[in-house]
Amino acid sequence: VRVRVKVSALNFRDLFAALQLVTDRIDSSLGSDFAGEIIEVGSAAKGFSPGMRVLGIGSAALANEVVVSQWQLQPMRA
Repeated sequence: VRVRVKVSALNFRDLFAALQLVTDRIDSSLGSDFAGEIIEVGSAAKGFSPGMRVLGIGSAALANEVVVSQWQLQPMRA
């Protein structure tokens, strides 16, 4: 699922990773949670559609777009 990121968070874990104070992260990219709007959905993703607003977790969320699996997303409530 491709999501246009509207808001992303920078937390203490990201700060510690940037300062190389934690070593248990898989990658060094910043931003692990975000909110945005779905712009593209793969054929395996069920229950999501373009235009839906979602909350999500994933790496490198300090970006304009992220691509994540559907299990990393939660629809936003109105």
